[in-house]
Amino acid sequence: MRSRRRVVSVGLSVCAGLASCLVVGLWPPGARADWPQWRGARRDATATAKGLSTDWKRHPPKVLWRARVGTGFSSIAVADGLAFTLGNRAGRDTVYAFDAATGKVRWKHAYRCDLAPLRHEGGPFATPTVAGGRVYTLSKLGHLFCFEAAGGRVIWQKDVVEATGSLRANYGFAGSPLVWGRLLILNAGPAGAALDKDTGKVVWKSAGDVKPGHASPMPVTLGKRTGVLILAKTQLVIVDPATGRILRQRPITGQGMRIYKIADPLLVDGRIFITATYGYVCTLLSTDDGKVSEVWRNENLTSKVYSPVLVDGHIVGAHLEKSLRCLDPATGKLTWERRFAGSLIVLDGACLILTSDGALVLAEITGKAYKELARAQVLKGKCWTSPALAGGRVYCRNAAGDIVCVDIGAK
Repeated sequence: MRSRRRVVSVGLSVCAGLASCLVVGLWPPGARADWPQWRGARRDATATAKGLSTDWKRHPPKVLWRARVGTGFSSIAVADGLAFTLGNRAGRDTVYAFDAATGKVRWKHAYRCDLAPLRHEGGPFATPTVAGGRVYTLSKLGHLFCFEAAGGRVIWQKDVVEATGSLRANYGFAGSPLVWGRLLILNAGPAGAALDKDTGKVVWKSAGDVKPGHASPMPVTLGKRTGVLILAKTQLVIVDPATGRILRQRPITGQGMRIYKIADPLLVDGRIFITATYGYVCTLLSTDDGKVSEVWRNENLTSKVYSPVLVDGHIVGAHLEKSLRCLDPATGKLTWERRFAGSLIVLDGACLILTSDGALVLAEITGKAYKELARAQVLKGKCWTSPALAGGRVYCRNAAGDIVCVDIGAK
């Protein structure tokens, strides 16, 4: 496969210093070596992995280990040789820490939590976040834990509803915790909440009787100012992470955007793409001139659970959980479509896709075309959870709680 470095360089171009635009927040050096949180180090499903196998006929993906963790949709976070996730069995959530290479359970911690299967299998949604030798987990009912990552000792725990006064989202808390400096930022309340990551003490919270959203908080840079983008139930806000003060705000209450905004927002050259179903709407928003305004809106890529990615300067994502679509961000027009859906990881020259039925796909993707290079079935059942990639290994799960670790490193 020829290298097409421009695919990822465009995907990362939102980090360039656009003086008046919204860009992904910068991360500490070396943070991208692992996959320490939801959708990777930058929360955009972009990987910088090198040395991956591209010839799956001669060197097919090799299953290294499997595990069962219980029902849920929590993805896998990988850091310092450990892989973390959650699942639910018999009314109990369990946090697992596996040896990332062998699958051996290093530690686990269980607590009472309802399965809460509202129109889905149930179980936890949020993915563990690993930072500074600690791992942070959140249940759909609001059980928030800080563990010692290496050994599993509970450092502190909180009930998010009790601590912040937040109502629960329609499907429960789903946004994965974000560590930013000394803060742990949550999609809680109408405009987020922040706790001291070392003590669990509430630093700031947003008040009101509006439920939070289901997407994960995302750090951004707005001009010279750092902010955190939070997609709540009825609005999009960018807040000052230190104080919670709202820097940008836009109500999002149109048809289909009112209740079930689950997929993460996507940053596209200083603009924000949002997709939602139950009304079938996607929209591109501008943050120019100190406000948030709509650039375009249509029904061309409406995703219930799959978060879109930026590839070759185009928006790629799952439409109605049935097909993979690509949009031109300038116009919102559809450029191509394939009749399957899944979660994507953007690589240097290709993409990895975990399909909704458990196939792992290697593909070349541009704004004009999709070319499948290889496919391997690694799981069965519903696979709505975004995979993780670290150390030449891809970690995948299904709703039933089957975990598979697959070696795709070059032989």
